[in-house]
Amino acid sequence: MQHHFDVDLAVKYGVTEAIILNHFEYWIELNKSNEKNYYEGRYWTFNSMKAFSEIFPYLSPKKIRNALKHLQDEGLILTGNFNRSAYDRTLWYAFSDLAESILTKGQMDDSEKSNGLPRKGKPIPDNNTPGETNNNLYERFESFWAIYPKKKSKQAALTAWKKLKPDEVFKQKIIAAVQKQKQWPEWQKDNGQYIPYPATWLNQRRWEDEGIPTAQPDPPKKREYREIRDENGEVVEVVWLK
Repeated sequence: MQHHFDVDLAVKYGVTEAIILNHFEYWIELNKSNEKNYYEGRYWTFNSMKAFSEIFPYLSPKKIRNALKHLQDEGLILTGNFNRSAYDRTLWYAFSDLAESILTKGQMDDSEKSNGLPRKGKPIPDNNTPGETNNNLYERFESFWAIYPKKKSKQAALTAWKKLKPDEVFKQKIIAAVQKQKQWPEWQKDNGQYIPYPATWLNQRRWEDEGIPTAQPDPPKKREYREIRDENGEVVEVVWLK
């Protein structure tokens, strides 16, 4: 793998900053050509600090953070949050108008850069395919949410779900437990009043609950009575007592 940077930008802003700008330029232009990640009049890319460290193993997280802050302080990059989940704090990055005026523009191509020279090596790998891992998690959560009978506090339920991180097999186990428990008398009583909130059900691992046997009706109470007999001992009347 080869990483590249603009020498003039490296002289003016620093080598790390120039490398990161080259990385952003590739992915922002690629998103632009594919008409992806367009918000607030700009095209964006995003990565977590962990992903940056994997992309640039020769840079420490501190150096990456400082370079990103420097670029922001210089007015070259903007940050935002356009994640699907409110709990996802991954930062998004776009070029400012100043950066747009400085950086060389040209047609994006998998093998060519703006100056028309062949790109050496592969582009810097990126971990910012939107929601690729999270999508599976959210889709499984939506399957759970769709069949859970009490639709209350969805965000809290999603938080509990993300802590569990169920795979497909685990999800099927959870759904099967919900389907079974929906038949329990206590879940059907009083229009579902006693069904736990979904977040509570997940946090308390209620899929492990065993069914409570259906209570058998009490046998009818035996009524007391008094027999009235004649002088020969024959029953002539039965008087039922309250």
